[in-house]
Amino acid sequence: LGFGVDINPVMYSDLNDSQTYERIWGGLVLTTGFGELTVGSPRPLLKTMIESPALGGVGLYDLELSAFLGSSLETLVAQEELDVLGISFKGTSGALSYGASYYSVEDGPSDIDVVEMAFAYQAGKTRIQGGVELIDTFSGQEKLIIGATHVEDRWSLGALATNFSVSGQNWTTYQLFGDYKVTDAFTIGAQVIDLEAFGDNETVYGLTGEYGFASGGFAQLGAIDDGGPGDAVYSASIGW
Repeated sequence: LGFGVDINPVMYSDLNDSQTYERIWGGLVLTTGFGELTVGSPRPLLKTMIESPALGGVGLYDLELSAFLGSSLETLVAQEELDVLGISFKGTSGALSYGASYYSVEDGPSDIDVVEMAFAYQAGKTRIQGGVELIDTFSGQEKLIIGATHVEDRWSLGALATNFSVSGQNWTTYQLFGDYKVTDAFTIGAQVIDLEAFGDNETVYGLTGEYGFASGGFAQLGAIDDGGPGDAVYSASIGW
């Protein structure tokens, strides 16, 4: 047995609109021979176990499109500044990783129950992954994600399909992404999202170029374009 603490702060700040979304996820962790049990406010499994690159390198789009791409719970808690308590378990068995979690979200006089399950299976160079999120609101929200990523020495290619259901209506989103190592330090990547939302279809394209340096350092440039009359979005980031 082992004990520890998990602290995972997340913040998005829009300086133009003076809007800030922030949340500190984490909790007390008990490690066992079967896996890790986190009690407190563990970060959603659809965010930590489902792997996909940020569109154009802009993490903000993961937040804004989370109803159709990733964890709805993460955005709900951040934007509404709600209190959440939960318990999460993550385990591994050979090439299989799996997890399950339960959350109770305080929303005014009522509580919202959220259940998540996720898995990842490493079959050689191919990673198969999937997850389910059930949110017990008055309209009832369900989300199912399934996909795979194949990684070679110099390139990778992946796909994800997400089905989001609320009040008996369904929307399906498809993601394609890949990258290629031009050199050992420089990697270019491309992402495509076909988004079906509230009766409208939109295809959004992302492009990234990342340069790695030192031991874990990186600098990245990115761009996003939906092919419409609006301006493209550009990004720059540096980190370690």
